[in-house]
Amino acid sequence: MNDQARSKSQLVSELAACRRRVQELQAAKTELERERREAANRQEVFESLLASLEDVVWAAEVPGSSMLYMNRAAEDVYGRPPSAFMRDPDLWRDVVHPDDREMAAVSSRMLFRDGSVETTYRIIRPSGEVRWIRDRKTVVYDEDGEPVRIGGIASDITERIDTEERRRQSDEKARRLSEAAFEGIVIHEQGRIAETNQVFARMLGYEPEALVGMDGLQLVAPHYRDLVAENIKTDYQRPYEAAMVRRDGTTFPVEFLGKTMAHEGKKLRVTAVRDIRNRKRREETIRRQAEEILEISTPTLRVWDGVLVAPLIGTLDSQRSQRFMDALLGAIVKTDAEIALIDITGVPAIDTQTAQHLIETISAVRLLGADVVMTGVRPSIAQTLVHLGIDLSGITTHASLATGLRVALKSIGASL
Repeated sequence: MNDQARSKSQLVSELAACRRRVQELQAAKTELERERREAANRQEVFESLLASLEDVVWAAEVPGSSMLYMNRAAEDVYGRPPSAFMRDPDLWRDVVHPDDREMAAVSSRMLFRDGSVETTYRIIRPSGEVRWIRDRKTVVYDEDGEPVRIGGIASDITERIDTEERRRQSDEKARRLSEAAFEGIVIHEQGRIAETNQVFARMLGYEPEALVGMDGLQLVAPHYRDLVAENIKTDYQRPYEAAMVRRDGTTFPVEFLGKTMAHEGKKLRVTAVRDIRNRKRREETIRRQAEEILEISTPTLRVWDGVLVAPLIGTLDSQRSQRFMDALLGAIVKTDAEIALIDITGVPAIDTQTAQHLIETISAVRLLGADVVMTGVRPSIAQTLVHLGIDLSGITTHASLATGLRVALKSIGASL
């Protein structure tokens, strides 16, 4: 009887333990589902931000050029869904206008030489419509200096090109009606200058006679000579930008518009040259305004007395890292914050450079006497950090911003 009673008591105890374990597992499952919903919501916000852009944002791996990502703007710009580019790595070349493909190929070769390049070319949409694209590409290198991927932004600038073309035509009409030339004109045969007007010579600090017989490419800034030579070779007949070298060695930006024609049995290249320094100044103003917008896009939020939250969205390069660090350190000093939460939920991927930027920022925060909590550390990010050998043992990390915020508030004796 005693053995039976003990056996029955033991079964009851084990049954109760099983029930508690089931309850614990159900609670853990609920928490996991909640965190997944939060992560999905944050991802949806990030995707909606990219989807709201009118420019095409893309990334491709190296080698192979297989597309890793492309936002939905591709549908509006190229007339093709992102999935089409993901399936066919060569599609971006196929959509380029046949007359511009050689120039686009030269630009791609220059990309791996210079690390970044900006190109303007035409594309043909499935409907047959021709659009102008401004493509800015940058190579991302690993810690050994080997290229690992390419990122870029493609903008539809057809309206701007059309506007500039209409303005150019209007200027040309005015030039023909006027006795004075408002642009530099240079005519060369087989690369040697045959004739030039006074405006062109004055741009460069020469007399027109001194330019006759010179190699025209020697008047072009060295890093643009390949591009100019290629455009001459292919008889490129659209405006494009470059830079020229004055007699005193200084450089200035220009816009070239050239055309090859036959004259008295000779093949001549006639080029109009426009000084675009004023336009570049306007573009510089726009660039500075864009930088100001970028500063606004990396906010530092005071969520509680002594607690700051600094969310990051997108890739953290050197320039953005410095801006982010300056903003965060300034906010810590201004608010006398004790804890700074750095949320990397919006960072799509972590590489060695990005991790190093984060560690430098965390070290700087600690030197000010504040603690750092890193949130948004997803399993894929954690695995990448381990694979890269990044030591985060001395840094408090949490999978979600909500969890990190609760821990931060608890550490200062506050609660939601």
